Parts: sequence; C-alpha cells; structure tokens
Amino acid sequence: MSKKLIFLFSLPRSGSTLLQKLLMTHSKIDSVSEPWILLPHVYTLKSDGIFAEYSHATCYMAIQDFIDNLPNKERDYLDAMRSFFLSLYEKVCDPNAEYFLDKTPRYYLIIPLIAKLFPDAKFIFLFRNPLEVLASIIETWGKGRLRIHGYYIDLYKGPRFLAEGFKNLKEKSVRITYTDLVKSPEPTLRKIFDYLELEFEAGIIDSFTKSALRGRMGDPEIHKYEKIEKTTLEKWKKTLGTRYRRSFAKRYLKYLGEDTLSTFGFNLDEILRQLQTLKVSNKGMFWDMFYLYGGAIYRILELPLQKRRFKNKIQRGEQLYIHV
Repeated sequence: MSKKLIFLFSLPRSGSTLLQKLLMTHSKIDSVSEPWILLPHVYTLKSDGIFAEYSHATCYMAIQDFIDNLPNKERDYLDAMRSFFLSLYEKVCDPNAEYFLDKTPRYYLIIPLIAKLFPDAKFIFLFRNPLEVLASIIETWGKGRLRIHGYYIDLYKGPRFLAEGFKNLKEKSVRITYTDLVKSPEPTLRKIFDYLELEFEAGIIDSFTKSALRGRMGDPEIHKYEKIEKTTLEKWKKTLGTRYRRSFAKRYLKYLGEDTLSTFGFNLDEILRQLQTLKVSNKGMFWDMFYLYGGAIYRILELPLQKRRFKNKIQRGEQLYIHV
C-alpha cells in the first residue's frame, strides 16, 4: 500500500468527528465516517467478547489450531490480515492523499493488536473530560435521560483501555485534549501535522465544515456547527446540574480513579471541586433512578442480546417450539 495509516483513538462523544473533519480538510489526508472493519477480524485473536450462533469460543480454538499449523505461526496470520486491510484502505482512499485516517472510537478495545498489526502507523490519542463525555452521551443518545446502560463499555471500560493504550504507545504517538482543540485549534493542529510531517495548510480551521464524511457513522450533531464552539466545554454543567446526577458523577469519577484521569490530562480533585460548586436542583431524580437501575438490570440480564436473537429468528421465519 502506498498510503500511510493514521489511527485516531478516543472515546465516543469526545470530539473525534470534529478532529477527523479538521484533519481530512488537509489535502494529504482522506477518511470515511467510521470503518469499524478491524473489530470483527481482530477479535478472531480474542477468546471472549463475542457471542455468536456459530460459537465464537469454538471458533477461537479452531483458529488457534490453524495458526499453529502455519509455517510462521501468528506472524503469517497477522501478515495476511495486514495485507487484507491495507488493500481495502487503498481502495477507499483518495488516490491523491498521502494518509488514510481510520477513526473508530471502539478501537480502544484492540489498541495493542492494532499497534501489532500496523507498527508503522501514526497514532493520535484524543482525550476529553469524562464528565463532558458522560453528559454528551446523556444528551445525544439518552435523549436527556440517564439512559447509559447501552454505553456501559464506553463509560466504564473505555477510559481504562484508552489510558493503557496511550501509556504503551506514548513514545510513538501524539496526545491532545478536546479542551486544547477547541480553545487553541491552530497550535493543536500544528502539533498533529508536525507529528505527521505535513505542512499546516491555511484555511483548514475555517473550512472544515466542507469536509464531507462518506458513511452513516459518526457524530449526528456535527453538521450543526459552522465553527469550532468553545461553549461545548461548559454544557456538561447544565446536564449534570441536579443533586442526583452530581452524586452519580462523583461516584463515577472515583471509579475511574486518579491514574486514568491524570493520563487523560485531568486532576481528580479539581474536577470534584468543579462538581461541588455546581448549582443543582432536585428535579428528575425519580426518572434518573428508574433509567439507571432499570438499565443496569436490562444490561446484566443481557436482554438486548436475547431481544436480537428472538428478532432474528422471527425474521428468518424459524418456528419457536420445544421438543418434549
């Protein structure tokens, strides 16, 4: 492949679509919305994390046996996977571009394997205040309610995986924060372009809205912004401005811990202080508790999985009966 690869690692709702559009405004960088293509294939090297009707656990053992019979074992398997993905990236990328950017938030699950597959790639880590991420999930996907059970992995596992990924790759990656991106966009972008060994092109910041993302994935709200908005840094205070949500946010921050937050570029005590100074109301407590605890039960019982399995059976016209 003649193109170089860039992987943008972040949590969902961290401003990754904004950064993606800014970067692909550069004449040498191309991208599509969110490929996701690495996840199912790379998970053939992971024994858990997938429930499938073909039995992923059995499939994993079979693939491991297959790999053991290759002349160079896992190296042959990774080489074949690398060639497969590089050919796809090449086909989807603009011929005039030098880099292809893959921005898929849940790649935080497989950062070590991506680094192993593409050791020569460029890695950009984008960190955002976890409370801003939490508030954005509540507003965008929860429709203003504390319906976060569908994004448990992003809120509770994602931060640790992302922080660990950066620690392992910090010598060969670039780290930025969403705060720096919106407050000081030009210095932040210059830092990235220096890392990529590209010249900073005039007009990138003013014309990022013209970058058309191909595909359905990504931030559904990005089209509303005609410029980089600093006001997005303060929105979390309104969303979390109830007594119950403030208490929940404190517990959430303590769960993440000082080490993860410091890797993100934030201080636990400082964020807790900001939380404590919020003007809060008592509204919405019943519904927040309803969605939070009801959602936890929904997630623990794996009802989404059962719902999907039942729906698939109906769509395939399978009869539902029990032999006795």
